[in-house]
Amino acid sequence: MLFGLLGDAADPLLEDVAEALGRYGDHAVTRQVEQLAADADAEVARRLGAMRVLVYFRSKPAAATLMSLIETDEDETIVAAAHDALAQLTGITRYGHAVEPWKRWWAEYSQRNDAQWYAHIIRNFEARNRRLREDGRATLARLVETQRQLYRATPPEDRPTALLAMLADPLPALRQLGMDLMLQLRVDGVQIGPEMRLAVIDLLQDEEAAIRTGAAKLLLGLADAPGAAAVARGASNGQGQQS
Repeated sequence: MLFGLLGDAADPLLEDVAEALGRYGDHAVTRQVEQLAADADAEVARRLGAMRVLVYFRSKPAAATLMSLIETDEDETIVAAAHDALAQLTGITRYGHAVEPWKRWWAEYSQRNDAQWYAHIIRNFEARNRRLREDGRATLARLVETQRQLYRATPPEDRPTALLAMLADPLPALRQLGMDLMLQLRVDGVQIGPEMRLAVIDLLQDEEAAIRTGAAKLLLGLADAPGAAAVARGASNGQGQQS
């Protein structure tokens, strides 16, 4: 039944179908998918669906099928999809749609045994995930700095509204930025209004431990009586839960 959906299902259902078929360990299913992807007489939509299934197999035979497709003179839709599927299957994104790098890679890794092959695939995805984490951290740092600059460019009378938005932001880094800027206001001798103090009190219940700790320190530093009482209640509840 799932196999029959390959050419009919629409995204994101097709991705679910592909993943479900890709989890099959049955050799007959695997071979059927490989044959469909390589069948020049089959409907293009079904072939494209089969290639998406091959991604989830992560196997050397699946890669061999895709390699055979990028070296053909078939329709460019098929060739491009085979390139994309190879990148997803192997975790290698740097080759793009260039055939020669893929051929050199295949000449080396097609000779590896199964253990070596899967070790290679795992290393590729570990490296890719590392790069994604690094890129994510760099992007987040740029976002925080942009928000800091926007805050500095905001007229003083509008800054409380900007700070309240940061303190309620879904991103922990921006909530932290809001508290850092509030601390700077205190250092500069600027009066912290009750609405901002209440927003910081709310952060005592934040899901991030670092945010909760930062909020507690900020409230104690502000010498805010309701805030200090909330910090004390939080500390008391924490001790009660541990005992």
